[in-house]
Amino acid sequence: MLSNIVIIEDELFVVMHLSKLIKSLGYKIVGTYHSAEDFLDETDWNFDLALIDIFLAGKLTGIDAAKVLTKKQKPFIFLTANQDTKTINKAAKLAPEAYLSKPFQVAEIEAALTIFKLKKNPSILYSFYIFLTDNIYTTFPLTLREVDVLKSLVVDPSNAVIAEKLFISENTVKSHSRNLCKKFNVLSKAELIKTIKNIFK
Repeated sequence: MLSNIVIIEDELFVVMHLSKLIKSLGYKIVGTYHSAEDFLDETDWNFDLALIDIFLAGKLTGIDAAKVLTKKQKPFIFLTANQDTKTINKAAKLAPEAYLSKPFQVAEIEAALTIFKLKKNPSILYSFYIFLTDNIYTTFPLTLREVDVLKSLVVDPSNAVIAEKLFISENTVKSHSRNLCKKFNVLSKAELIKTIKNIFK
């Protein structure tokens, strides 16, 4: 279970605010660093997830730190006040778990951490961006058809309606629904829909 998180952020107020939010959600902050250099020099790599500001003070950027994290196979979430498409695309090439824009909201942070925990199957062939709010997106291992079924379930849970809309059989809809339940670690379609609505609310 995900529990230990490090924050790499050069603004003290942001570090304090983010730490408070994350701790309120039941996670543990095991390290805070004000530059990529400090992080790389001091970390013991004993953490589950890193939150990194893309634009850090110092010679190294958050992008530089993320490249090292990737080599170490350590997952990370990018933080930034810059929301332009060019920055997002540049960050996305490093396959972050999510991308959060300042100022942070509890629901957005909780959604990012929750979806990260739900990612259990690395053998899935496709990885897509699912927009949770205007300020957050995350990659989640779903097939193209599963994304379609998931979106349709939130609108109308009827197998017949979804089948007609997607031009597939009801049995196929049921099969995708079962797979989605497994991936989201829930026992029923009703619980799946509730989980998704909580994430997207």
